[in-house]
Amino acid sequence: MSKRLKVLIVAYACTPGRGSEPGIGWSIAAGLHAHHDVWLLTRANERPAIEAALSNEPLLRSRVIFVDLPAPVLALKKLSGTVLPYYMLWQHRALDAARHCHRRERFDLVHNLTFTNFAYPAMAQRVGPPTVFGPLGGGLDMPPGLLEDLPLGVRLSERLRGWGRAAFLSFAPLRTDWARCAQALSCNPETTDALRRLGCRAVEPALMPALAPADIAAGPKAPPLPGEPLRLAAMGVLTPRKGFSLAVRVLAGLRRTIPRSTLDILGRGPERGRLLALGERLGVADALRLVGTVPRAEIFGWLDSRHLFIHTALRDDSPWACAEAAARGLPVLCLRGGGPAAVAGPAAVTAAADGEPALVRGLVEAAGALYADPGRYRSISGEVLKWAAGRLTLTARIDEVCRAYAAAMERGA
Repeated sequence: MSKRLKVLIVAYACTPGRGSEPGIGWSIAAGLHAHHDVWLLTRANERPAIEAALSNEPLLRSRVIFVDLPAPVLALKKLSGTVLPYYMLWQHRALDAARHCHRRERFDLVHNLTFTNFAYPAMAQRVGPPTVFGPLGGGLDMPPGLLEDLPLGVRLSERLRGWGRAAFLSFAPLRTDWARCAQALSCNPETTDALRRLGCRAVEPALMPALAPADIAAGPKAPPLPGEPLRLAAMGVLTPRKGFSLAVRVLAGLRRTIPRSTLDILGRGPERGRLLALGERLGVADALRLVGTVPRAEIFGWLDSRHLFIHTALRDDSPWACAEAAARGLPVLCLRGGGPAAVAGPAAVTAAADGEPALVRGLVEAAGALYADPGRYRSISGEVLKWAAGRLTLTARIDEVCRAYAAAMERGA
């Protein structure tokens, strides 16, 4: 049995009962409590939810350090609609709190858990003990062949992001910080490459989703019956980067060969009007439903009534949505390579991102072939449930992090 370590976890995003980054921050920090002596440093805005979740864990509750910036700075953050400047200032205040706590507790390790983007500045290396980062993403780019169909503002933003990341990778003080990192966990090869260019010597692969065993379906899904409409599902924030317009185009292509097929999209965001207009233009408005949001506890039941999940995000490191679909035995239509295919594992039904027409055609053909082959559908559904149980659970994430802690301690010794 490995030694229990005293670990300070820094998690800017950390919310009980949520998915994505807030879910990663909370579930991993709380789950590690059974293996190590954990202190959690997070934002004060989630204090009521965290204290309620820890009502039966008085020891861990006493070890949560809440840090936020003064109210006027928080008001400016909300007014500007941007997170990064506030996050950078928060990291400086968190560093002061972490150093103060370290002088009292003498931690063995510091783990910067969220944000999970390697390019967002973090101060964990400057606390003193060996540091662990991750799981991390941020190294992916949008496929160049799909940029031209995006709004001008999105294209410019993506160019600026690329230039900013190039400057970040060449910034000497940050390279010094990353050279101090004892262990990093990376969600994709592109992020691994960026971390190594920054001087991080120890990088291991990992995923982000951390599902509960109860989230995983008991058995494979039944394939659609011959002549039955194909019911597609998608979910996420409705932004151009998520590529929902591609999913609408796939729906239009499918309805030429599988009439009455439908696409339900769960989520809200600024793309709603554009997606509805695209559905009208392509003649599939009656088959496209934008559902809005539902409580997370109801998502799995919603997925159970669909045949395929489609996740055409143009840049997504390790999406929980694909994990939730895989946990219900749904095949996942997605771009070849990148985060969605890595998370979906054997459920991934992919096409190359060689421009919009070729990608849409490839996904339509892949979905049609799966519809016509019930045996393959049933096989994929069964395999992905095994994958989800072994690779997409909180237990799998805790195991990855515990191995990272052991490796960091060896290097830091």
